[in-house]
Amino acid sequence: GEAALRSRNFHAGIRLLETMLTGCIEGAEERPRKRSKKAAASVPLSTREQILYQLSRLYRQIGDDDVVLSLYNQFAQSSITQRTIALTLKGAVKDAQKEYSLALAHTDDTTFEWPEGERPSNHEVQIWEEENMHALMKLGQWEELREFCLFEVGNQPAKFWDTTAIGGEQWQELYLAGYITSSLKDERYWDGLRQWTDESLADSKKKHVLESSFCSELVQIYAYTDEWERARFFLSHAYNQFIQQWTDLPLIADQARLSLLQ
Repeated sequence: GEAALRSRNFHAGIRLLETMLTGCIEGAEERPRKRSKKAAASVPLSTREQILYQLSRLYRQIGDDDVVLSLYNQFAQSSITQRTIALTLKGAVKDAQKEYSLALAHTDDTTFEWPEGERPSNHEVQIWEEENMHALMKLGQWEELREFCLFEVGNQPAKFWDTTAIGGEQWQELYLAGYITSSLKDERYWDGLRQWTDESLADSKKKHVLESSFCSELVQIYAYTDEWERARFFLSHAYNQFIQQWTDLPLIADQARLSLLQ
């Protein structure tokens, strides 16, 4: 699922996951979980339920909202998850974001008593966090997005590179995107963002992540801070990267091409 999302091979990912779902074997190793200290104790998602979640992400990318809702109804333990994803899919992003924010506040409140049957799994809390960030991006609430990302790492941007602090490598790109994008929207943060970027690029592993996933943002960072040579370097790199990604897509991947153009 994660690989299909990164490569934009949505249909291939769907075929593979549906094949796995048919012959699903319970007890496979689960991915690391974040916020376990904040989420209420509950039965973790089975292998089948995790496949259903990954399928829902891919079907969402190709715009099949009815299938997405059906999949969520099969693995979501809390009605909050079902209700908020329905709001999101019908375009009521602001209402959904308010619900995500309230639900996440309850997970941080150790005195809050969840109604019977509404206790979220750790995985559902992850979904709320991910959806909340996407909603903030769609609503253009950049300051709130930046604060949300920094809160997760104790206001220390260097910890975005510590996968144990954010719950695993699969969450790193999401938090990096939130932090970088929101910081670019406000001139007050440009110098600090450039300094963080300079320090990150000095490390080969961090440099690989930034150049492979955030090349366009690197162009903006250095253009906004008048470092034109570096901006031109990353612009050339971003163009070549785009051409490669475009030519790698299969002919039927219309939705993936639209996603790449956005």
